[in-house]
Amino acid sequence: YDPWIPGAAGDKSVLDGVRSQHNKDLLRSVLEEIVEHEGPIHIDRLATLAGRSFGFGRLETKRKDLIKRHVRKCSGLQVRGEWVWGNSVDPDQWTEFRPNDSTSERKFVEIAPQELRNASAFLRTLHPKDDQATHERRVLQTFGRRNKSKAIREHLARALD
Repeated sequence: YDPWIPGAAGDKSVLDGVRSQHNKDLLRSVLEEIVEHEGPIHIDRLATLAGRSFGFGRLETKRKDLIKRHVRKCSGLQVRGEWVWGNSVDPDQWTEFRPNDSTSERKFVEIAPQELRNASAFLRTLHPKDDQATHERRVLQTFGRRNKSKAIREHLARALD
């Protein structure tokens, strides 16, 4: 996993004036660049990274929702559930996963279910005799996690069902 590093795409006025075609195009360009680099990406993470590229350290809900509405309008992006993919990728055929360590800023619950399933399938081929608990521990470790909070347990269960 290689995180996208926000650069200065513009200042806060771009999101304030997103009704102008120029600002819409600039936002779309940033969104597509992020997804090209990090996709599949959780829509909340995408909105946060886009906001940072326009000078926002933290996004209030109203601005995050504004960005998310634009994500859904981008012809170069596809939204599946809470994850955003580039149009050049077929989520149903995607077989990759991107391991990361515990220092990653990507939260476990921001990892696409397909990515968790792909890691799980790979680990099952390497360790076919693992019991379920051991297998889940290996999946978590692949993404830099050791402990299962309630949210992590639920996300992992949904992905592996």
